[in-house]
Amino acid sequence: LTDADFRDFVLKRYGSLDGVNAHWGSELRPSDELTRAAADALDADEAYGVGRPSVDLAEYQRLAFHDVLALWAETIRAIDAQTPLMTGCVSLYRSLGAIPDSYAIVQVHMPPDILEPDLMTHNVQAVAMARRGGRFEVIPWLRVPLPPSEAYTKSALCRWIMEAGLRGAVGVGLEDWGRMTDRDFVYSSTANQVLA
Repeated sequence: LTDADFRDFVLKRYGSLDGVNAHWGSELRPSDELTRAAADALDADEAYGVGRPSVDLAEYQRLAFHDVLALWAETIRAIDAQTPLMTGCVSLYRSLGAIPDSYAIVQVHMPPDILEPDLMTHNVQAVAMARRGGRFEVIPWLRVPLPPSEAYTKSALCRWIMEAGLRGAVGVGLEDWGRMTDRDFVYSSTANQVLA
């Protein structure tokens, strides 16, 4: 992500610096003033800080992320055309719309200390969002141990797994399964349950 690439993206979108100024309500001169910081600054007084410049910046970032994922998929497919592709951990809602169709599985990671402070289910609603109408299989990823503000109990883990399943998850991932051993949890692969 560079200002030069962002400038090219916006100039292609609006045709010229005059077109950008007309759509953004700005008076940028010369075009090297057209930067990511300038886009953010122009929307500083907008409701919630969102206006056309910041939306264009978000779209530029989304497309750049899409292009990187597409490049990775193309590179992997040149070596292995059969194995289903899975993303790494995706931690922003807006990134979920950038995943190319060449991927089969999306791994979401939406911890409460980064996104909304949802200590009950750790923003597991991202599973339904990542499925994109059934286009992708989704495996949510949970950081362990859980944040200190939430009791680390098998019932909290079971609740998270059930919430993920209700939203269409095909499995779950934990940051470090080894950290679970001192909790005396036994995993039942047949029942997909956590048992004491």
